[in-house]
Amino acid sequence: MKAWEVREGTLSWSRLARPEPRPDQTLVEVAFSGVCGSDLAKITKSPIPTPGHTWRPGHEVVGWDLSTPSGPLVVVDPLVPCDSCANCATGAIHLCPGILRLGWDLPGGFAEFVVAPRRNVLPLPEGADPAQAVLADALAVAVHGIRCGLSNHRPGNLAVVGSGPLALCSAAYAASHGWSVTVLVRNAGKLAAVAEHIDATFTSLHEAPRNGFDAVVDAASGRDDRPLDAALSLVRDGGTVLVQNAYDPGVRLHHDLRNVFRRSITITGSFSYCRRHGTGDLPEALQVLAQRPAWADPLVGCRFPLRSLPSAVAAVTTGTGIRPIKAVLVAEAASPA
Repeated sequence: MKAWEVREGTLSWSRLARPEPRPDQTLVEVAFSGVCGSDLAKITKSPIPTPGHTWRPGHEVVGWDLSTPSGPLVVVDPLVPCDSCANCATGAIHLCPGILRLGWDLPGGFAEFVVAPRRNVLPLPEGADPAQAVLADALAVAVHGIRCGLSNHRPGNLAVVGSGPLALCSAAYAASHGWSVTVLVRNAGKLAAVAEHIDATFTSLHEAPRNGFDAVVDAASGRDDRPLDAALSLVRDGGTVLVQNAYDPGVRLHHDLRNVFRRSITITGSFSYCRRHGTGDLPEALQVLAQRPAWADPLVGCRFPLRSLPSAVAAVTTGTGIRPIKAVLVAEAASPA
């Protein structure tokens, strides 16, 4: 099979042996694989960082389950917890100290085939668009933030800082659960095709009222502390700032912390997603996508052949004009004839 892998800091399109699943695993033939912001943050560095071994990226995977003759379409859950620690026992798998992640610790889905534990292979719900389903991971993170991180809040005025897939998924999910949502961005024109399908107000970050929101979701990029600093100025006294932003290592907050104390602001970190709510956040995300939400189409419209990962990365990070919000890799098996 062919796959993208990082060896000694260099990304290459390599010919490898097709993986052989163990009895507790499933072999998935990849159809679509989303390029996540976390992939971009690593792939665009020189040299590319590795987890200490050859790294095969890609964790937003949709494909065909080859363990059954019919080969149904499935979505791969990239989180592989230990299932034996105290956190796993409560469903808080995102806090499992031994968790392994497809596309980092384990070989990922920028490949023609990928192996995953059987428990991590979820059927694509009836009616769902398989290309939209690459958003399941980002939407699960959004679901986790809204229903776990803001569980003590009654729906009120919510601001979302950011313009990427996570921010838009958070805005769409919160709006569907009773929040009055304002999405704060630098370039509203980039989001015009999405904005018309989400029940939210889209406006400039600089025009938003200070101290005006019951809760603020920081879902921006984390190269510096400006998004969190802005979120702290936007939230009302006694409100909550939900941090979904995967800040770069070493980023420090320069906000006056006495202000946080005096205003009784709650800052809640919201990492990844869990299984504490019945079947978990990822199945909930898939049920949302089963409705084929119109806001999801513009997010997955920028597609490249699997072999063209560098072109996909360039389009999102260095392209001229209005760059696409996200790129999706399409395997040859899923391409139109």
